[in-house]
Amino acid sequence: MQGVLRQEIMYYRGIVVDGVLKAGLYHNSTEGSILETYTGVDPVPGGATSSYQRLFSDSKSRTAYVGSVGLQSNIPLSNYWSLMSGYEATVIHGVALGPDQNLGDNGTTYTINTSGTVLVHGCNFGLQFVY
Repeated sequence: MQGVLRQEIMYYRGIVVDGVLKAGLYHNSTEGSILETYTGVDPVPGGATSSYQRLFSDSKSRTAYVGSVGLQSNIPLSNYWSLMSGYEATVIHGVALGPDQNLGDNGTTYTINTSGTVLVHGCNFGLQFVY
């Protein structure tokens, strides 16, 4: 579910600048696993090498929250063509990020961490044809 508010904040000789706000809730289903491999070598000549693995996995579902704020401009080039440009920043909370995934304090359990937050931002440019 997402809501969008768009409001014209400036108009000058056909040039339009709009402010844009977006907010949303999304279902986030996450699965993760960690595979550990341990290898040991007996240091004596001809010593044996031993190896074993442990696999931990978990899955979780939760709500992710998204919010965006930005500006969008429209500059007419002719009756049909316009140059569009803008800037937008988006925050997403409630996602699993790779660096946040590790074993618990005791090293024997794994619970996926879905409390990560991401900030992405950038510009956009385009050419619009309306007939």
